[in-house]
Parts: sequence; C-alpha cells; structure tokens
Amino acid sequence: MKFKIIGLIVFYFILDTQVFSQDEMLFLPLKNKNGCSIFSSVSGEKLANFPCEEMGKPSKDLIPVKFNQKWGYVNSYGNWIIPPIYEYADNFYNDLARVKKNQKYGFINKNGEVVIDFKFLYVGNFLYDELAPVQCSEKHNYLYGYINKKGELMIPCEFQSAYEFRKNIARVRKWDLYGYIFFDKKSQKHHLLQNFSYRLAGDFGSVLIAYVLKNQGFFYVNPQGKIEHILDKDIIPDDFSVTDPFAKFQNLKTGLYGFYDKNLKEIIPPIFLEAETFYLGFARVVGPKNYQNIYINISEVLKSYERSEYEEFYIDTLGRRITFAD
Repeated sequence: MKFKIIGLIVFYFILDTQVFSQDEMLFLPLKNKNGCSIFSSVSGEKLANFPCEEMGKPSKDLIPVKFNQKWGYVNSYGNWIIPPIYEYADNFYNDLARVKKNQKYGFINKNGEVVIDFKFLYVGNFLYDELAPVQCSEKHNYLYGYINKKGELMIPCEFQSAYEFRKNIARVRKWDLYGYIFFDKKSQKHHLLQNFSYRLAGDFGSVLIAYVLKNQGFFYVNPQGKIEHILDKDIIPDDFSVTDPFAKFQNLKTGLYGFYDKNLKEIIPPIFLEAETFYLGFARVVGPKNYQNIYINISEVLKSYERSEYEEFYIDTLGRRITFAD
C-alpha cells in the first residue's frame, strides 16, 4: 500500500518533509459508504476497515467508535479494546477520556477503568493541562467549576459555562459575558485574567491569541486583552489549533470554510462545506469529490456542491488532499 498526495508536481519534494517526517504516527479515521477505516499517517497503509456509525478524531492510540448506538474504543487495527457500552466517548487527552453513562459523565483510563466516577452533568477534557471543566450538581445550582485528575474540585462552581485550560488559560462565562482565568500550578490557585466583557469568545491555542466579539466586531486578543488583529466583517473566526499555528474560518458570503495562519493570512481558501481544526498537521474536511489542492476554481466548487458531489477527506497544511489506496 502506498501513500499518495494529489497535488502539483512542484510540491513533491516538499511532501517528503511535510508528511513523512512526523515524529509520531497518527491514526487517521475516515467513514465512508463502505464502513469505517483507519489509516497510518506515515505510510498511508489502511490498517483497519469495519462497520460503525461514527468515529472520533485522529489519535495516537485508541479511537472512539460508535457501534449499535453505543460508544467504545478500538485500536489502530479496528479491534475493540474498550467495548461499546457508553452513551458518548471522546478521545484520550493526558491518558484520560471523558465518557457518558446513565446520563452522567466521568473519566476512564486506557484500560477502561473508571478513574473519576459518573457524577457530573457535563465535563470537558483534561486537554493539555491538569484541570477539566465540569458542570456541578443541583447543590451548586448547575454551575461550572474545574476538577483535577483525582476528581477533586479545584476551582469552585461559580461560572455559567467553562471551557478547557490551554496553557493555563481558560475561557469562562458569567451571566451573558465571557472572560478568561489563569491557573497558577505552583500555588494551585486561579485569578481573573481578563474581565467579563465579551459577548462571544474563543480559546487560546498554539498561538496565544483568541477571538472575541465586542462592539459589533470580531477581534483577536492576546492574554492581556490587547487587540492583535481586527477581522473583516465577512469572516466568522474560530479557535487556533492546539498543535498547529492555524485556525479555520467561515466566509459569511458563501458559508464555506477555509484556514488562515497566525497573521490571519489565508493559507487555504474557503472552499469546504465542513472543516475540523488541524491536529498534528492534518485536518478532516468535507469538500468536492474532485478536490486535489487549493488551486481550484470557486465556481467549480459550488457546482460540485449543487450536484451533491462531495465527500469527507483529509488535507495537509498546504491544502493538498491526502488520499489512501490499497
């Protein structure tokens, strides 16, 4: 089996360093009419093909899979490691995964053992930090706080909503406005980093800027709240990837998605019906069946969508389609 990049020949030598030199293998899940498949990001080999209803994000090890209305986990060869017994299951982050059972959320490890019991109405992930957001019980008015990996409440349930910490910064909401808090790992205490003043806000990613909506316009701000970029009125922003210095955006005129870099320079034009954030150099998108690379006419893109000629596939950070062949 060989890994093939459909694109311009001039990109061939770039490909060798862009894709094959990744330090760690990533398992890329794809669902199509023939079932669910898992591919190696290094060799392009199809590692598994099996029936399923949904699949999780790219992973370095176990992949969440929905089968017969329940979620579990398979390895890179499609073998069930944790049986499908959950109402929901997410990818593993920091060796723990959030799962839902009997309408409550908890966390399991990669052996399927329950590490934090099913007692929360909602939980986020232990993304790249040691705390995860949780929605607390009626006793705490269903507000949100943060727990550590032992399930201990480290930040009280005092927010209307709360999101994952990224580089010790987390987005939180009080009433109708968003702000940001900072968690000091040394003192194990948090403090308000930016006041509650945003009607909409995103999270900080690999690039330490986050989008906010204020005074009828979108901006990207740094952790101190200083405006770094002002966005065009026809652009709806999104979070920057936690692994790559890119963010997706939506063009309001067409409703399609593209990607820009940390300077908001468009690297991949808005030509996709759906798009996920880049993860370790790959992004899963839904685009025209005839898509090969970013050098495609927008009128041809729209015609493909009108004819319902679109499908799910992966692209790399140069916008080249990744295709896999047996």
